[in-house]
Amino acid sequence: MTNDREARRWLTEVSGIPAPGIVAVTSLPQAVLFARMSGADEKRVRADVAEIPSHLDHIDSLIGEGILNGERLNAADFQIGVTTRALLGFPELAALVEGRPAGAHARRVLPDYPGPMPPGIPKSWL
Repeated sequence: MTNDREARRWLTEVSGIPAPGIVAVTSLPQAVLFARMSGADEKRVRADVAEIPSHLDHIDSLIGEGILNGERLNAADFQIGVTTRALLGFPELAALVEGRPAGAHARRVLPDYPGPMPPGIPKSWL
């Protein structure tokens, strides 16, 4: 969000906030502050993106063991499924999730989700 005005505009639009073009510009300082507070610098984000496949492997394992995606969804299903569902909204990351048990689980937990968001993750990070 700190480097992509179109992503901020998209988020504003899907959130129902009026004047998304203006908010996309004026929300940059907030995006920068939030990124700084959460340690989301380029090095950390690149490392996080690189770790996604191993996290998805772990989620698939939890599903295979019956810890996730049981007959009745539990708190862990919602905590993990919603996060996984967010990954499906990134055009560059969706292919990592689609076709996996984690992807089907995410769609079960949260079938309706806005997206896709505008592309913005550099190909060199994938």
